[in-house]
Amino acid sequence: MFATLEDHEIDLVLQDMEHYLVPAGTNLFEAGTPGLYFFIVAHGFLQVIVGTKVVNMLTQGEGFGELALMHDSPRSANIRVKTDAELWGLSRFAFRGVTRQIQLSNYENMKKFLNGVPLFKKLGKNAIEAILHALTLLKFDQGQTIVHEGDPGDVFYLIVEGTVVAS
Repeated sequence: MFATLEDHEIDLVLQDMEHYLVPAGTNLFEAGTPGLYFFIVAHGFLQVIVGTKVVNMLTQGEGFGELALMHDSPRSANIRVKTDAELWGLSRFAFRGVTRQIQLSNYENMKKFLNGVPLFKKLGKNAIEAILHALTLLKFDQGQTIVHEGDPGDVFYLIVEGTVVAS
């Protein structure tokens, strides 16, 4: 969920996270209840329980509850704290605020970029806005293939940063 964020965007998310110390035996989530928080486990073990069966164990570095941030859907499982746990949590409200802030910043940066692309110089404001709404930022690792010869030409790429080699 946060894999495509830049370091400064991750810092924005971290500023809104809250620290929780949760004792063993606590039922953190109950299936069917509203999801209001996303958590990352700093220390401890938590059980994911569906019905009466433990289906997964969560430990350091693992996150859970991300659907609560994106959708207004009820919890699909119970989460029980197996050992004393330290968690970092992000509320849906805080997530939506920081997401809005990141999207606005990205929008402004892409608008500035598009206005500097010679191909788009003759386009009006409405056309640039339409393009902005259709753009998706993709990141590729060095050496990663973007397209193969013979692939359908149904995507238009703009290089925002970096270098590509066509062969």
